[in-house]
Parts: sequence; C-alpha cells; structure tokens
Amino acid sequence: MKIFQKVVRAGAVSISLCVGVFSQVPPTSFIILNEIEVNNPGTDDPACEFIELRGDANTSVPGEIYLLEVEGDGTSAGTVDFARNINGQQLGPNGTVTFGGTSIVGAGDRGIPASVCGSRSYTDSGGIHVEDPNLTLENGTISFMLVAVEKSVIGVGDDIDTNDDGIIDNLPFDAMIIDAVGWSDGGVADFVYGGVNVTPGNTSGSPDGATRNFTNITELDPAAWFADDLASPGSVEAVLYDQNNLGGFRIDFLTPARQNLAPTAAAGTIAGTVTDSKGRGLKFVSIVLAGGDLQEPIYATTNHFGRYNFPGLPVGRSYVLRVISRRYTFSDPVRIVNLDGIIARIDFIGGLKQYSIKAATRAGKFRMRDRPD
Repeated sequence: MKIFQKVVRAGAVSISLCVGVFSQVPPTSFIILNEIEVNNPGTDDPACEFIELRGDANTSVPGEIYLLEVEGDGTSAGTVDFARNINGQQLGPNGTVTFGGTSIVGAGDRGIPASVCGSRSYTDSGGIHVEDPNLTLENGTISFMLVAVEKSVIGVGDDIDTNDDGIIDNLPFDAMIIDAVGWSDGGVADFVYGGVNVTPGNTSGSPDGATRNFTNITELDPAAWFADDLASPGSVEAVLYDQNNLGGFRIDFLTPARQNLAPTAAAGTIAGTVTDSKGRGLKFVSIVLAGGDLQEPIYATTNHFGRYNFPGLPVGRSYVLRVISRRYTFSDPVRIVNLDGIIARIDFIGGLKQYSIKAATRAGKFRMRDRPD
C-alpha cells in the first residue's frame, strides 16, 4: 500500500495489514486530506463544518489511522481537540468520505436550512457522509493530520507538543504522519503542525476553508492547497470562496462529499502611471507586455493622466514590461514583473529627449544647440 510503504521507508513503523478483514471492500492505495470548512458564513453550525478525506473509489481505509484536529493557539498549542480512528472506514463511489458535526437547528445534514449552510447536499453526491457529534471545528490557528500507528492509541486531550514550541515531541513511538494541513490566525505564540501551512496572505485572520487541487494527491504538499474566506451571509452560494486570496491557482467553491473542482488560473492586473520628474502624467506613451503565457506581446497606450492597464493576466507568472516613446527617455525602461497577487503596480518616470541640430551663424560657421523634439 502506498501510504504504508512511506512509513516503512522512513523506518518509523512497520504496519501489517489484515487484508482478510476487508475482503468484501478492497483497501484504498492512498488516503489524504481533501477539503475542510471550519467557519460557515452567518450563524455558526457544526453540521456546516466538515473534514473531507479522499482515496480510491469504493474502497476502505486499512490499518490504524487517526484523523486529528490539533489546537495551535497559545498555551493550548499541540492539544488534540478531535481524534477518530478511521480504520475500516468506507469511501464512496467518488473516493471521498466527509465527517461533519451534528446540526443545532435540524436533524442531521438533511434538516439544515439553506440559509444556514448555503448550497449544501451530502446526499446523491457519490461520497459518504458521517455525522460525528464530537466534531466541532475551531476558527483560529488549527492543524489537521492523518496519523498511522501500529498499536498505539491517540485520544482527545493528548498533547503532541509538550514544550509549546511548535515542535511535535509527543506522538506515539510507532506513529507516522501521512498527511497534514493547517493555518494560523496570526497569534504570536501560535503554531501550525505537520509542516503544511497554507495560511493565506490576503485574508483577515485565519481562512474559513481550504480545498485541495484535484489533480495533486501528493501528501504533505503545501502547493496542493487553496485556502480562503467564504462569501458573506446572504449569498446565493454560501460555500463560495470570496477570492481575496489569489495565488497561482484558485478554487471557486467548496464541494463537500463531491469531487473537488479543477483549479482555475487567477486573473491579475499589471497597471501603473508614466509621469515626468514633477509627477505630471505623460500621455500617448506605448507600453509593451511580453512573457507569461502570452503567445505574442500585447500593447497599451497611456491616457491623458499617464495611466495604463493590462487586465485579465494569469497570476503566478513572470512578465517583461517595456516603455517606448519617441518623445521621452527613461532611465529604467524595461522591468521584470512577477505577478504573484491580484495587482502589480509598475510606474515609469521619463524626461524629454535631447538631441543636437546645426544652426547657421552670420559668420558662416555652425554651432550645436540642444533643442527638444
């Protein structure tokens, strides 16, 4: 099995599988964290929050594997807030199983009003949904882990970081972290455990949810994740990401108990102004953009205020920006732009070109004068 081969190579544990126990449901070849929601918009309800796992379709989880939620805030850092042994847990026709809390307003997920959870249906989706009354996800600094053991037990209240220094020092001797993901709300003494910190740079506090890139099933890979806040209450689709965090790819919305959406390239903008040394806008100056995924250069011309704009560009790319003018000269006319966010502002400062002409004198001689164009 893939997940246990990793354990053996690491030399940490050697897990033997009793395959006969799962003779009717074959074991999955991998198990990973797939999608998480910790804070639904509007009234907080445990049944709107979930942890989703992914493996092979129509299989079960072999061996002793724990799903953990680990506190990361302050003096409680390292405390296990939720632990569930998922040995034998079946995965649905789409390879997913989703663990959610118990609704405080209805009878399980079928009784949740759309106004609470937004567009949400765990049924007829191809995944398996498990309601766990012990699952209450926190909104602060938090980590999620899949941990394989041979014989040990991991329970709620266990402290995996006894020194509160961000270093795991108290997992069982036969434990191996299979996958992990987490984020921080910015607290000074907070820690994310497992080595996969996906804290967005553009959100206020910790994100509301996180989704794995469907095409990336690599364990313990921060690049596999998109994390962001969710749309405000009253939205038609309350599981819609608000797209404040635009990185190399984006996911449009959460899909509990369904296959994750394919990532889309986030759109960014390169914009700026072209001015003289006194800050006055220079109009009708040409700007050329090349690189990134562009098949050929594209052009823009500054307006009466000296402004230019290149919208709709894929982010996570490097571009070459050049300013061209017959009338003005620039000390730094070419820039390399790494478009890592929603907008990159690049300004240019130019001055009138100077050139020499010959002027006749009364004595028949010539002298040189500098005149502007």
